[in-house]
Amino acid sequence: MSRRVGATAVLSVVVLVLLAVPNVAYAVTWPLPLDRYALAWGEPSCRFGSAVAIWGDTMAVSAPAAAVETITAAGKVAVFERRGVRWIPAQTLAAPTPRLAGRFGESLAIRGDVMAVGAPLEDSGSGAVYIFVRSGGIWTFSARIPPPWLEARRFGWSVSLYGDKLAIGCPMANVSRGAVFIYRRNAAGTWESLQQIDDPAMAYDDYFGTSVALYGDWLLASNPGQTVSDVRAGAVHAYRWNESADRYDHAQQMPAPDTVLSADFGRSLAVDRDVLVVGAPGMPGPGPVSEHGMAYLFQRSGTTWSLVSRLMSSYSLGVGAQAGAAVSVSGDTIAVGAPGAVSGKGLVQMYSMSGLPTTALQQACNVNPPTGTTSDARFGTGLGLSGGNLGCGAPYDDAAASDGGSVAAYIFQYPLTPDRTALRVSGTDRYLTNVEASKRGFPFGAPAVVVCTGENWPDALGGAGLAGAVHGPVLLTRSSALPAATVAEIKRLGAVKAYVIGGTGAVSASVENALRSLLGSSNVQRLQGPNRYATAQAVAAETIRQRGSTYAGGAFVATGDKYPDAVAVSPLAAFLGTPLLLANPASTSVDLPSQVTYAVVAGGESAVSAAHYADLVAKLGASNVVRKYGLNRYETAAALAQLGVDGGMNKSGVGLATGENFPDALSAGPMLGAYGCPLLLTRSTVLSEAADLKLRAWRPNVSFLHVVGGTGAVSEDVKNAAADAAWGP
Repeated sequence: MSRRVGATAVLSVVVLVLLAVPNVAYAVTWPLPLDRYALAWGEPSCRFGSAVAIWGDTMAVSAPAAAVETITAAGKVAVFERRGVRWIPAQTLAAPTPRLAGRFGESLAIRGDVMAVGAPLEDSGSGAVYIFVRSGGIWTFSARIPPPWLEARRFGWSVSLYGDKLAIGCPMANVSRGAVFIYRRNAAGTWESLQQIDDPAMAYDDYFGTSVALYGDWLLASNPGQTVSDVRAGAVHAYRWNESADRYDHAQQMPAPDTVLSADFGRSLAVDRDVLVVGAPGMPGPGPVSEHGMAYLFQRSGTTWSLVSRLMSSYSLGVGAQAGAAVSVSGDTIAVGAPGAVSGKGLVQMYSMSGLPTTALQQACNVNPPTGTTSDARFGTGLGLSGGNLGCGAPYDDAAASDGGSVAAYIFQYPLTPDRTALRVSGTDRYLTNVEASKRGFPFGAPAVVVCTGENWPDALGGAGLAGAVHGPVLLTRSSALPAATVAEIKRLGAVKAYVIGGTGAVSASVENALRSLLGSSNVQRLQGPNRYATAQAVAAETIRQRGSTYAGGAFVATGDKYPDAVAVSPLAAFLGTPLLLANPASTSVDLPSQVTYAVVAGGESAVSAAHYADLVAKLGASNVVRKYGLNRYETAAALAQLGVDGGMNKSGVGLATGENFPDALSAGPMLGAYGCPLLLTRSTVLSEAADLKLRAWRPNVSFLHVVGGTGAVSEDVKNAAADAAWGP
């Protein structure tokens, strides 16, 4: 949930930061603009970016001061969808009956296919919440929830969704004491009033419900005006769901750890699993500096939430920075908005939770607004963080005034300055190596994961293309049980969706059930067929569906009888989000989805027969089928790596894995796809000649190597030989 701060607006900007590159062994600087999108509302002062919400590949950005037809400040919400590396404006939402100065979009929440939009100033300040539901990719209005009584005041100032529950904050209820209202969606899809929770302190100007956050069995609600030790510093209250009583019961009060007058502890809240981040933008900083701001990190153990760390900048952000005016957490990453920093231009602080518990988390970096952003832009007012993507609103920026008043969005990405480093990515077994590859490829999280058995390869081969389409890793599991390290990695990633590849003989029902317990039943999807070929078809169909309008018609075809060619092409499949189909040696044809218009065959005729190739030519045309191969698996991998480089992959980074077993190369595919780097295969004890020749051919450009697997898979001698080939005399 994102809150807004600030004053008069002229124009507005929202910034997206795509966090999908390695953060180890490279010098990383923030950030460079890659693209810019304009929404032709043509309206200044609409405060676009006041609130941001992200769920998987969907992002909502509000403009609560935008006019709807002739109705001033009725408010709008823009919906973006990620397609490949781009975020595409998909839809604009407004209240079905817009209200004058209703401020539709002051608060936002998305969970799955449900969106809640707060309009807290409707009807002279009573407020309302609107529910939209997505079906067939289109968001449609479902319900308007008015306040339960007329004098509730500011109903919808904050909103949060989880499962079938909706929490609505109403901080001006009960003469500014505040209240939180709980609704539940029934089987008919109607939202029923479930519970009213009043300010536990029952004091004037507590503003209980300024922020609310739901996760699992927990409701967190803030009381930023509450008096703590005779000081009006603020508090957060935790409520736990009581199934038998059908209500939330008060479980704990978390008073402001630093009792400073007007600390505003609880102005913003964010929760993900057992981690809670609380913003206190009124906290003084070094000096002291007034309204410097701070965020606090709490962690839950059992039923108790405890303070873990104060998130402080390594340097003063200046008077009025208001760090903590907005906060967000996903997986292992925390974002803290400081919209008043840099004389009001704003910035966002990023923290990594690696190594919890700790008393002082390391600040990873600052995210600064783009060059040209005007002063008083309030960058960091709206924040959304999910699955490796960060949306930042700057609702008072007028940098796009030359566009005739249109609002805009910017996309950023880490640039790399890599060292000449051969980095080994490994663990003590295939599952831990797989987790390390996921951490390297997706250091700031991922919205989805593809789960395959690590005990055999046939069903898993098509996973890389799907992983690329959903922007996540392939995670390996034991057939009978989900490894603890894999569970921890899914939590770190902040994933909200899992795709299970293969039938229960490959990935058991117990693994699927463990994923459902972790992510929710509706967020786990099994893709399977009666055999490996039909399973590949199901995975390909889902890959194409995920790509939507950005799918360009390509497919890879490899033999289903062996794994080397399929794993060799996996980085390119992940990079492009392109499906992989398996050729059955017992047949002479390849079943193609109707959307496929061209194919790349991986492997020679001993792998994918001449009859298969002729069948593809007959279906697609000779100019739309190409074969890439060599005399052995290592030469074929080199040919496919060159195809990737020719198609836009970056040969400054190269992956190296054994061609004598499948798990490490399978794990490497999505990691290297996220980097945009190719994969070479080698023998375990001797560097393959094909890998050696390719590294020497790329020598002027190779800057780093990722050696995937332990020394039993790729020996230290092979690693050193690869480094010599890349950088030696």
